[in-house]
Amino acid sequence: MTAQDIIDRCREILKDDIEPYRIDDSEFFSSISDGLWEAEARRPDLLIQTDGTITAVVEITATSATISFPDRTKEMFACYTSYRSYISEDADRHNTQQATLLFGRFNSLLETI
Repeated sequence: MTAQDIIDRCREILKDDIEPYRIDDSEFFSSISDGLWEAEARRPDLLIQTDGTITAVVEITATSATISFPDRTKEMFACYTSYRSYISEDADRHNTQQATLLFGRFNSLLETI
């Protein structure tokens, strides 16, 4: 699974899967980076791949969209990244209720994966 896979899932969650997209990929990449830092701080074991390698916590950009993540973390990072989109200052996207639900789902997955 790659950062692009997470973005594709976010677009499904946010119903932003028809071009032209409302949300630019660069915003998603930034949110995935933030989610990585959050996960590493609370559950560094989640970033260990099945082959024993560790996903580096780095700034995710369009040029690093192929960075590999453990498959079991896809939904967790998609929830975090979608949550970040809903807390945007953009009035068309801001949705506190959806943000709260997605952040709760992220926390739940972070604790139970």
